[in-house]
Amino acid sequence: MTQTINQNEEAKRGKAAMQAEFLSHLTESLSVTSAAKATGITRQTVYDWLSKSRAFKIKFNAAMQTINAYLEDEAIRRAVHGIDKAIFHQGKKVDTVKEYSDTLLAMLLKSHMPDNYKDRTASDAAFPGIIDDDGPMDLEEAMMINKMLDEKYGVEE
Repeated sequence: MTQTINQNEEAKRGKAAMQAEFLSHLTESLSVTSAAKATGITRQTVYDWLSKSRAFKIKFNAAMQTINAYLEDEAIRRAVHGIDKAIFHQGKKVDTVKEYSDTLLAMLLKSHMPDNYKDRTASDAAFPGIIDDDGPMDLEEAMMINKMLDEKYGVEE
């Protein structure tokens, strides 16, 4: 039923016009669901267009790049430049403080410098600093070296 309604809408309003309207709503709302609803179509229609139309897919991807850039700019603004937060006392605004987001800053660092700020695995944390030409030592290698050292220096279990 929904597919028939969408096909009727496409026939009445024109697919190209509906796609342009959807993309406009998408860049405003930042949400596929909201943009589809505002256009009067379903999310499935959008995904059908993406699978069937190379031109629409290119325009959709361009819109998503614009959205991603906007979101990153907003994250940087909140993390680095901060936002003004009102302070109230007895129901009256008495001051404003600058609030920063450490969480957003950490996410930006992980995104822009993943080698320095990636999440560490258990094997990374278990043997920090033990790196050979093949990268960090794994648990099996460390246990083998430990056993060899125990045998060499006579450590008993």
